[in-house]
Amino acid sequence: MKELTVTDLVLNIFDEIEKRNKRPDNRAIPETDEFYPYLEKKFNIRSDAIEILLEVLVNSHKIFSFEIISEDKKKYVNAKEGFVISEINVIRNLLNFFEKELVRLYFENFEVHLSPMKIVKAISGSLKEYNNTPFGRVANIVVKLVKFEEILKVDYAYVRDARKFSPEWKEKKFEEEVEKCPQVEELLKSEKKPIEEKNSKDVKINNKRRRSDTVSDSETIINTFQKSIEKSLAVYGVEFYTRICFREYKFNLMVKIVAEKFVNSKNDLLIIKDHIKRVRSHSDRDMKLQKFAKEINRLERLVNERLKS
Repeated sequence: MKELTVTDLVLNIFDEIEKRNKRPDNRAIPETDEFYPYLEKKFNIRSDAIEILLEVLVNSHKIFSFEIISEDKKKYVNAKEGFVISEINVIRNLLNFFEKELVRLYFENFEVHLSPMKIVKAISGSLKEYNNTPFGRVANIVVKLVKFEEILKVDYAYVRDARKFSPEWKEKKFEEEVEKCPQVEELLKSEKKPIEEKNSKDVKINNKRRRSDTVSDSETIINTFQKSIEKSLAVYGVEFYTRICFREYKFNLMVKIVAEKFVNSKNDLLIIKDHIKRVRSHSDRDMKLQKFAKEINRLERLVNERLKS
């Protein structure tokens, strides 16, 4: 039997998105709250590894990721993202279905028949008011699909920015993104060993390559992190350090490195902020996270304060 690779895992996820996108119904766009648990169960992927694999597809422009529902802390609403493959015929078929849904829902809400584009224009300044409603969900989807269609229908042979959606560019970028991924063993639940990054010891921090020297497990890494924060950040990089701390619920350690300014660059702070956003999107599926709400909130405040300063 062929040994499973990171490429296999990523392409399996792509295939699942493509299958869903080709369904002629309201669930044609997979959404984070139901899609992540499905992938986790079907492919035995760690919950915290799913986004790493999806990032490969997003960064290589094989799929689009977009916000369907915005986070609303006051109403205890978690953000929700959707995923569509970057193929114009698929986008157009989805748009055709969801435009009809938009017209139907608009009539149900306002008892007025309008075309999809007139509806979008009418609510363009007030779309946030409909957040986390069936109408707002479909309106968001239509707005984004229109944008994706515009991107894909440009002739990438002549327009520079559009070349990033050419098959050649996507395949080359896909290979680059896969190379940045952890070893397959760390992505699966049956993992016995942590990542051991590929090839050279001299991986530069700004190359975004996540590095783990030979260690027995995540607990060993955390012990190393706690003993020497500055050295650990230099060796492993902020992205890997943050990912391991979040996986092991070591939010107080993250608070310490931000509060005591072990992390100073805007890019590194944005990496931490992005992880906070991701962990919040998981809070409805990981009950343990609720125990660390105060630490997560404090970390978020510190990061935001540092970004403003």
